[in-house]
Amino acid sequence: LLEGNYSEAERLFRSALEGFERLGSRERAAGRHIELGLVNLLQGRYNQARSQYEIGLRLGQETGQTDNIADAQYGLARVEEELGDLPAALQTAHSAHEIYTRLAMKQRMDETQKFITELEERMAAHS
Repeated sequence: LLEGNYSEAERLFRSALEGFERLGSRERAAGRHIELGLVNLLQGRYNQARSQYEIGLRLGQETGQTDNIADAQYGLARVEEELGDLPAALQTAHSAHEIYTRLAMKQRMDETQKFITELEERMAAHS
């Protein structure tokens, strides 16, 4: 994200979001909400991240954009992990992983599988 320049990334994503909303492109707007979720997540602004991911998820569901659905779910799983809700994070990550698998998105499949494995290990260590 622009080499850690989160404020510039956020500005660019918000500008793109406004343009897509003006054009009525809900599919593209969903992606920008997800990107804004990531910017907030990386800055530790978990409530704002959750809000952006939830909007991206809703728009992805409304428009049938399964890649956006999975990206939003994975982002929400990361927020849930940061907030300490490991069972919810695990469940949400599994949902994202299932979609990535159906879409044959290998890099995302590997990334979410690694995340799932780490969550399972952390949960096992605390039980």
